[in-house]
Amino acid sequence: MKRVSFYTLGCKLNQAESATIAASFRQHGYEIVDFGQRADICFVNTCSVTERAEQKSRQIVRRVIQTMPRAIVVVAGCYCQLHPEVFSQTPGVNLVLGTVNKFDVLNYLTEITKDSTPLQLVKELPDSTPFCNPEVGYFTNHTRAFLKIQEGCDMSCSYCSVPLSRGRSRSGLPEQLVRHAQKLVEQSFKEIVLTGVHIGAYGHDLHPRTNLVQLLKKLLAVPGLERIRLSSIDPNEISQELIELVARENRICPHFHIPLQSGDDEILQRMNRSYRVARFRQVVNQITQRIPEVNIGTDVIVGFPGETDRHFENTYRLLEELPIGYLHVFSFSPRPGTPAASFTGQIDQSTKKKRSQELHRLNTQKKLAFASKFIGGSLQQVLVERNHSGNMAEGLSKNYLRVFIDGNYEFNQIVLVQILQVGTDGIYGKVVKENSRVNAD
Repeated sequence: MKRVSFYTLGCKLNQAESATIAASFRQHGYEIVDFGQRADICFVNTCSVTERAEQKSRQIVRRVIQTMPRAIVVVAGCYCQLHPEVFSQTPGVNLVLGTVNKFDVLNYLTEITKDSTPLQLVKELPDSTPFCNPEVGYFTNHTRAFLKIQEGCDMSCSYCSVPLSRGRSRSGLPEQLVRHAQKLVEQSFKEIVLTGVHIGAYGHDLHPRTNLVQLLKKLLAVPGLERIRLSSIDPNEISQELIELVARENRICPHFHIPLQSGDDEILQRMNRSYRVARFRQVVNQITQRIPEVNIGTDVIVGFPGETDRHFENTYRLLEELPIGYLHVFSFSPRPGTPAASFTGQIDQSTKKKRSQELHRLNTQKKLAFASKFIGGSLQQVLVERNHSGNMAEGLSKNYLRVFIDGNYEFNQIVLVQILQVGTDGIYGKVVKENSRVNAD
């Protein structure tokens, strides 16, 4: 039996797509092995959202070539879509695919041998590119499955290359997504994460038009589905109807990831974001008032062109003030082909680093403050993801707390946990009930 391994960089959407491609290999008789194990084919799904992501993509490809000299090396995804020549000119790479035709990799492998000329098959994305998710996929060593519901983006944020690599926004048909969710439940997944570039735009391109709330209601009707988690969603796309659905439906995780990017309206305007600070503050407060246990995370870019100390202080104070549970902090990275790459007022690296460090310290404070609210309080439903040596297990709560618990527990079961201790080294608790279902008290 031939063996294939995967290395996926970047977002949850990339993870979902790698799982779909792995499912195709599995159906054709391949064995999926962990990255680093001997494989006949090594598939690297790249990312180009930042310069650092591109650098990591190149490093991984070089590592594969060095450690797997006999394997056929396939490099695919966003970085390839934007700059295919980087990998087609790399000795040792055999096949280069873009964001759409990577799903057809098995068709192209029939033309490839280790010694054949590298094959570059990256095409420009037409406006009418269809939604592509031919089969739902999963990795058997994961407890959470990613369900791709949408791809592409119609926004024009001045710093972002995703529309260039992913094309226009398009959505999966509700009935197809329900079938995919049913298959994941049949494979014993307890939690399904809805993924996309822009999931708040789900259904706006379909006829008849629909939306994320309507899709959630259909997915909640899938028998045996215990948890649904939303991935990143913009402030303007969080309706009161969505908040109410999450508040009353126990199977939707009380966890929102809402990108802010900047806490200053002048910078948001330069970024060409579709909201302003007042809207972000409003939606965060609406959610926390209705769902007290909710964990709200956000993305922030520091060092955007023109960001002064005053602009940064506005961002810091906003994040300090609001009930945010965690931050993902990024230093601005100019992306070729985007307007912001040529903006005046580019910020030096030392200033970016200083501001990033300040927000990382704030992130530590925010995470500790949020988790500490649950010490000795209401029980957390924790999905066990792995067991560690030393008689300790690790899992994820519904509201996105990573919890360490004494003892070893069955992989992929939900246990009720009481939080006992919170520190910079982690969150610790004890199990009070095993094999709990989502409707447990």
